[in-house]
Amino acid sequence: MKITQCIPSESAVALFALEYSNRLMCLVLKFFARQFSKKMEAAGELSEEQWGSRKDRNSIDAAMIKLLTFEAARAKKSTIGMIYYDCIACYDRMQPSLSNIELAKRNFSDGILRARAAALKGMKRHVRTGLGVSNETYSEGPEDYQIAGEIQGKADNPALFTASSSGILKTHAALAPGLELHGCFRERIMKRHNVSYVDDNDGNVSADYNSERPLDELIEKMRLSSKIWNETVRYSGQSLAYHKCAWQALGWKAVRGELKPIMAIDETILLEDHKGAISMIKFTPPNQPNKGLGYLLCPDGNQKQEYDVVMEKLKRISKSTSLAFLTASETKQLLYQRLMPALDYVLSLTSFTKKQCKKMDTVVRSNFFPHMHYNRNSPDAVMRGPMEQGGMEIPDMYSRQTELQTEYVIKQLRNGKTLAEDFLFTLDELQLQSGLITPLYEFKGKLTYMDDGLIISLKNRLDEIDATIWIEEARTPAIQREGDQSIMEAFIQRGIKSTILRQLNAVRIYLRVITLADLVVENGEYIGNTTLGGDFVAGSDWEWPRTTCPPKQWFSTFRKCIRETFCNRLDSRHHYTNSMALDKPLGKWFPVKRNTWYDSYRGKGVIYKRGETANGQSLLQKLTEQPAQSGFYKYECNVEEIPIDCYPMKMTEVEEGMWTRRPHQMGQQQKQDAKPPGYVIEDTHLPGSKINPKKTGSDGSVYRVKDVAAAAWIIPTNENEYVKACFLMTNISSVNSYRAELEGLYRSLYHIHYLGMKPEKDITQWFDNESGAFTSNRPIKTGRETMQPEGDLLLAIQHLRKKVPFRVVSNHVRGHQDTAKKKKKAEESDCDSLETTESTSGKEKVVDGLDDNALINIACDELAGETAAGALENPDHLPPQNEILQMPYEGSKAVLRIGNKWITAKERKFVYKARREPIIRQYIRRRHEWTDEQYDKVYWRIIGEVRRKSTLGQQRFTCKLMHGLLPVNHVRQHETQIAQCPCCTQCEDETIAHVFQCPNPEMAAKRAEIIAALRKKGLRKISRQILFTVAELVQQFAIGGEMRTTTNHPTVQAAIEAQRDLGWDDFFRGYLVKEWLPALEETHNGDAHQQFYQFQKIMWYDIAFPQWQERNRIAHGSQSHDKRIESAKLAEQLIWYSQHRDELPPNFHQQWAKHSIDEINNMSLETRRLWLHHIKIAQEALKKQKEQREKHQGTLSSFLINVFSENLPQPRRRQRVAQDDAEEHAEGVVLYRVQGQPRIDSIFNKLE
Repeated sequence: MKITQCIPSESAVALFALEYSNRLMCLVLKFFARQFSKKMEAAGELSEEQWGSRKDRNSIDAAMIKLLTFEAARAKKSTIGMIYYDCIACYDRMQPSLSNIELAKRNFSDGILRARAAALKGMKRHVRTGLGVSNETYSEGPEDYQIAGEIQGKADNPALFTASSSGILKTHAALAPGLELHGCFRERIMKRHNVSYVDDNDGNVSADYNSERPLDELIEKMRLSSKIWNETVRYSGQSLAYHKCAWQALGWKAVRGELKPIMAIDETILLEDHKGAISMIKFTPPNQPNKGLGYLLCPDGNQKQEYDVVMEKLKRISKSTSLAFLTASETKQLLYQRLMPALDYVLSLTSFTKKQCKKMDTVVRSNFFPHMHYNRNSPDAVMRGPMEQGGMEIPDMYSRQTELQTEYVIKQLRNGKTLAEDFLFTLDELQLQSGLITPLYEFKGKLTYMDDGLIISLKNRLDEIDATIWIEEARTPAIQREGDQSIMEAFIQRGIKSTILRQLNAVRIYLRVITLADLVVENGEYIGNTTLGGDFVAGSDWEWPRTTCPPKQWFSTFRKCIRETFCNRLDSRHHYTNSMALDKPLGKWFPVKRNTWYDSYRGKGVIYKRGETANGQSLLQKLTEQPAQSGFYKYECNVEEIPIDCYPMKMTEVEEGMWTRRPHQMGQQQKQDAKPPGYVIEDTHLPGSKINPKKTGSDGSVYRVKDVAAAAWIIPTNENEYVKACFLMTNISSVNSYRAELEGLYRSLYHIHYLGMKPEKDITQWFDNESGAFTSNRPIKTGRETMQPEGDLLLAIQHLRKKVPFRVVSNHVRGHQDTAKKKKKAEESDCDSLETTESTSGKEKVVDGLDDNALINIACDELAGETAAGALENPDHLPPQNEILQMPYEGSKAVLRIGNKWITAKERKFVYKARREPIIRQYIRRRHEWTDEQYDKVYWRIIGEVRRKSTLGQQRFTCKLMHGLLPVNHVRQHETQIAQCPCCTQCEDETIAHVFQCPNPEMAAKRAEIIAALRKKGLRKISRQILFTVAELVQQFAIGGEMRTTTNHPTVQAAIEAQRDLGWDDFFRGYLVKEWLPALEETHNGDAHQQFYQFQKIMWYDIAFPQWQERNRIAHGSQSHDKRIESAKLAEQLIWYSQHRDELPPNFHQQWAKHSIDEINNMSLETRRLWLHHIKIAQEALKKQKEQREKHQGTLSSFLINVFSENLPQPRRRQRVAQDDAEEHAEGVVLYRVQGQPRIDSIFNKLE
């Protein structure tokens, strides 16, 4: 063989060298930028207000910061403003010299700095103008001025700009006014000057809470802030694009008892550029959006513009999809990899309504479904349902919005950084605004009386699926005394309409009260006569939202609802100026923080009196009891706040103090005592012995099929002394060994803390999960890491380790070493020795050569297994769960709960299932006429596992099979008017069940072939007993009649009976009952769950699918029964037209029906279809022409005939037909003749 050597040209070598050097340069700069960013982050030198080009930060975070800022301002009715800046060519205006100074400060070597400078100096640059890019280049010469600016596209630019912008942001924060909002409970603060993402920056400013003219103050601050920002940016070498900058202000005015945003502001903000030119910054009203970071955000919470933009984008992509020639798999890829990621960004930030999301779903359905081989009219419950119930899991926007936001909120709360603080700040404001004492995200019920922002919208959507989020740091007002309750919660429970609730809440906020105790006088018996008249406003230590006085009608409604809810014994004509006695007087006060102010407070030997200073400020005076005069209290000093063990009380005021003889009586709330981590099985400690734990051992045991898991642990202390305990996991989504192992790890350490053990040295926790040992030792630093499986428990473990006064580390020990030891010993022994040595079967221990850690692990494994097995046999064998420490754990920060189950992994999946599963459940029950008990018999989990591992075509087939959507003639008869089976003449209505019973010889042969192959294949998959039973069921079902299959095996017979109760039609569709699981377990040695998996696959892909394929082969063949029927019906119609030709319109219409019976009988099916198709078109055209003629409207065909007839030469002109006859011609046929097309009957003749 001849080998030819190819020598590249010099230009090719140069091009390769250039490409190689460019790539190498990019890699070097990327590595350099990464190291630079790490150093900056570790030193904490980057501004917290810069969100671009940083690890664990993205544009959604920056957009969410702005959204939460406006949402908090709307809840507080604070006056705030934002100025939107945009820089011109930010990278081109960066100063390389400043960048090198930043690098030198971080101890980068002189060689790196010189290399960067040399690379910039040696680069050749093109010039781009409006006419294009120049062919010639220029570069910096030896004596030229240094060319400023970093190169666009250079890999280290983002990191350098982040460092540079951090300096600008910090300078601006030190000189300019910013946004500062104080939390309603005086515990949190929202404070910032800017929200920056690379060069897009939004300046934040707020007016003072107590300002008398907040809008004027805000404008002045915004002018000052923008001026300082403009000059700071200019000094760094950057320049603002003034025509792109804008500002918005959220001010408030009273409208019908509520504060509404001010839309028009007659003020301007002017900025001066480096040449002294003045530019006016554009004002945008708060109901109009500012487009930043790919999201349209309106300060007033309006999202209509964003919705319109999303719909337009969705329609554009969907239209392109509908016009493209895509396969089903390509369309699915486009849906999940192109469309949904584009929408996910927006859906993370929006609160679209169900109606809006439905419109978006309709666009996707109309354009994507046909390409994916789905009927666009398929049931929505099926197409968007979970795989487990036979759905296709095509996402719907409403569910997707909830999934994304739930995961995002939990991630940020667990991460505990700026976004978490802002979310908690806004949550506090909405908690106070709602009037609830239950945490907002744990309250069961929709809050329809509140404005719909992201937080409230998400809470209401979670309520629709019975979901809540436990938030560890959520702040709530406290119940004040015995019998007290939230006013708004009481109103909601009465079922008052949302419009009335909104009015009631406005009055409550104006009064500054939360619970009933805030309205009632100190003795708890009645509401004072001046409280509900409209003149009373309670004093409070909290910062309540700004408000205006509601209308008198709203006060009247509030009094009426108070009377009907708490004072039923009063007459409806009761006047508001009279006091209102409660039905149930309130009891003793609890030692909690007071919601409102009172004149005096009683403590142990002390009284606190509230007064005012000369300038109207609140003043607290402390009075102590005088020993010489019992009951007399005299002023001692001023204090800042009142202790929680004091409560309001009416007292007599005397000249130099106060007097009371009432004793101090404080109510006691039910204390939440620390609960033990588990059930102590054995404790060998002697009384008075010194407890010194050195390590712990733990293990878990799981029955995944039964959803049962348990953990056990042993804490060895002194010699032959230890504590052994266990815990049964309940109401949790993650029933797996990883969770069980981590539970043992956490609870063993918590047990040491609970018992107050004080180890002398560090504690080592041994368990046999290597992954768990690694993750529990590694600190969780990013939001992504908090959302790893069992992230809540890992956070709790690390929190507890920081809490205990000793160091703790996890180590891995190889599990089940006793089993390995037995196996090795059995292999080394011969048959004779086995008869005389000790048996190694069962749970008997072989401890030779095993260390203490392995032995402890073996004992924990046995205890965990016994606990889980005992729960299967007798769920009540352990004490009540409420006596043991349960989820959520301290340090977990945020955990999702759906129903009574805690979700500890894959939150999005469970939110989706919680929304879609009830819908498809209702659909299946209605279609199959099942009860709840029958529905719960099906083993849905295995259906989901099989379908998720199937191909797209198999998923489509199983979906249609399970839900009766396969295109059998029973389903298609509304289109074809044919319901008869295409394979046989015995069935007048072909259903899916008939496919498995069709007596067609070819179908019967295929069935026999399936059974033969099934027996041969299935012997390796499932037990012979089950296989033969299924084969017999297939044969009996094909014959029809009663299914009388019986077997001697009791569990198999029980499964047959359970399946019979469900229905044999459903059996062959793949609805298998759970009773098959114990039958498989007892008839085969393998894993029962895996056998069930194979059983499900056999029912679908080895039994149902081959028969469906055979049916289609017969049905779509040239001699299929349905085609013969269709051909005969078409022939009958053509013969009718032939025999009634005189009744048809003249000329062409009669020519279409001129065929003889022999000609019709010799026509093919396709020819008959085509003839009848054109006859129907002609009839429709004639009908339309008659309607037009009745309206005295001419036809286009008549006009064209007249035009062409006039223009044709007279000698060659054909005789025109009468005008009336011309109008009766079919429009399509006339056009054929006018345009010179051949006669329609000649087309048919050629086709024949």
